[in-house]
Amino acid sequence: YIKYWENQHLPDRSVATFTVAAAYIGPHGHLTEYEHCTGRIRQGVCTTGAGFDPVFWPDGAPSVLGAMTVAEQLKWSPRAVVARKLLAKTVDQ
Repeated sequence: YIKYWENQHLPDRSVATFTVAAAYIGPHGHLTEYEHCTGRIRQGVCTTGAGFDPVFWPDGAPSVLGAMTVAEQLKWSPRAVVARKLLAKTVDQ
């Protein structure tokens, strides 16, 4: 993914939205959850992380997702947010 984004020639700080969808299928049916996170594309900040993490800087966050500590990622990553939302729904069933 990093090579893909490096070759896109997007202007640094381009506005972006990171959308995550998750589903749970269990004995009582299925649940879905979505999370949208707006931010900016920032190339060259780091080379670690999966997918968009090395280049996606969420609005209000201290850095791109790939450069964050685990604690920061748990707060800012739309993957973590959608996982918490889905887990909360499964507990309520």
